[in-house]
Amino acid sequence: MLESPRKGVLAVSSHSSSSTTVTESVVAFLDKIPPFQFLPGPEIRTLARTMTLEYFPQDTVILAAGLQVAVALNIVQKGAVKLGIRTNVGKGLVLDMRSERVVFGLLSLMGRDVARLDVVALEDAVVTARLWQKILAKLEGMKVATLGHLLKVAKA
Repeated sequence: MLESPRKGVLAVSSHSSSSTTVTESVVAFLDKIPPFQFLPGPEIRTLARTMTLEYFPQDTVILAAGLQVAVALNIVQKGAVKLGIRTNVGKGLVLDMRSERVVFGLLSLMGRDVARLDVVALEDAVVTARLWQKILAKLEGMKVATLGHLLKVAKA
């Protein structure tokens, strides 16, 4: 296990001593999620080796709106996250919630822009991350309808 730069977050990299277990877990997970399920097995395995699993305790800020440039596509593996904004009076307004097998950060990643919404762990959450720009190159070769499905889920 690695200590994440974010306070209270544990990360497991597929480069650690438990790499086979992490890779197999991530492959099994991605194999159920469009559009990744349409990738050939060897490509999913290669992709899985570049990813990390990160644990975020409840109420941990995963992405802060306007502060962090999106560098990864994130997928909730366990738990849930909420997407929202801070109001002028310091209150949070929840605009969306994402549960297991749903992505967040796709639009910011594609636009190479800062996160537009705060993403906070609604409950203890395990997030599969670090798909970087590599995944976009893989997805470009896939059917537009499949990417459209992912975008639709990301906007929902």
